[in-house]
Amino acid sequence: MLEFTTYRESTDTPMIFLPCGHFYTVDTFDGVVHMTDFFEFNSPDGWKITKRYVQESSTPEIPRCPDCRAAYTTSARYNEVVKKAQLQISIRQFTLTSNDRLISLIRDINLLQDTFESSRDAFQAVHRKALSERYRALSILQGRLRAYNKQVLTEEQPYHRVYELATYACRRYDLSPETYNPSVVQYRFGIEGAYQELRLMFLQICDMDIIASKDSTPEQLQKIMWKKIATDANTAITQGKKLVEICKHRKQQLIEIQTRIVVARFMALALKHRDEIKGGGDALAGRDGSELRSEAVEDLEECLDICAIIPSCQRLEGDVQETIRAVQGGTFYSVVTGSEMKQVYEAMANEFRGTGHWYVCSNGHQFTVGECGMPVSLGVCNECGARIGGQNHSPAAGVRADMNLERRMMDMTL
Repeated sequence: MLEFTTYRESTDTPMIFLPCGHFYTVDTFDGVVHMTDFFEFNSPDGWKITKRYVQESSTPEIPRCPDCRAAYTTSARYNEVVKKAQLQISIRQFTLTSNDRLISLIRDINLLQDTFESSRDAFQAVHRKALSERYRALSILQGRLRAYNKQVLTEEQPYHRVYELATYACRRYDLSPETYNPSVVQYRFGIEGAYQELRLMFLQICDMDIIASKDSTPEQLQKIMWKKIATDANTAITQGKKLVEICKHRKQQLIEIQTRIVVARFMALALKHRDEIKGGGDALAGRDGSELRSEAVEDLEECLDICAIIPSCQRLEGDVQETIRAVQGGTFYSVVTGSEMKQVYEAMANEFRGTGHWYVCSNGHQFTVGECGMPVSLGVCNECGARIGGQNHSPAAGVRADMNLERRMMDMTL
């Protein structure tokens, strides 16, 4: 008999008919989706939602049919759980893709560096066309790196895009938007990409400096090369100092030391050719050379102190000491990545290739644990040197599970 009432007014449990053809009562399918972890109901056995929990107690997953495992994503009732699960998948995919692309770029930079070093002695800079041809591959790589850095900007990341859309919707309906959660944003890829851009610039101008010093290089071409070296070095110094501050803020000590090393090397080249700069292009204008060298040495000595504290940075001690000698008047070569750092970059290629059991260190940097997915050995974070891993299947102090990014997604409302 028709009662002309809504389910909200009814005491009967409604049915859900899935696109796959299977059907269940709402309370049964709510149990499959773990709705009680996300919402409060009118009674322990009820199906009517009364409010949403501020702190959820489980990870949202895409609802699936218990019989055939087909995804069910078109229900208004489960919309919030579905959207959260989809966002987590997008963030994980962004992380994996960004890491893979970054490693590909770094490998290409390493290969280009090896090519420059092996061909430098035989190269003759007889005219500008020869230089353009030598640096053609480098220019293409710079374009790829800039494109990558644009694509990993905060504004382009899944969480930020969804947050902006949710905030816009809240304003339309006069609702208060959720607080922005910066821990969900992947800052590391943009920081590493910015460093690699500096590294590529240094690779070019250091190679130029060695070639320009050859007796076979025409004097007119030498002046052109020295001017470019001075101009690019001054630009890189400004960019590098900004990146150092960002690294400090984000606790990316490994990249911070690498950046401070390359900034000091840029400074040495800028001082060497500062007479080629005329007008307002000198970032070191008005500063005495000996004073600048002393400041650079002090900064690098501070890097040595950091290396002594953070195990993951110890591999950079040799580079720091070599740079100190170069700043004090010695010479250095275009080696911007030693063999140990190349091994680090190769390790980064497998950093997010674990079983899906993700963790974060005490400073929020992600890592994965393979095999069973539970930590059984201790290590140090590649980014900041904090203790990671664990023993006897228990995480170390400060390490927390980040499986499917659940902890940093709990408080997000869609």
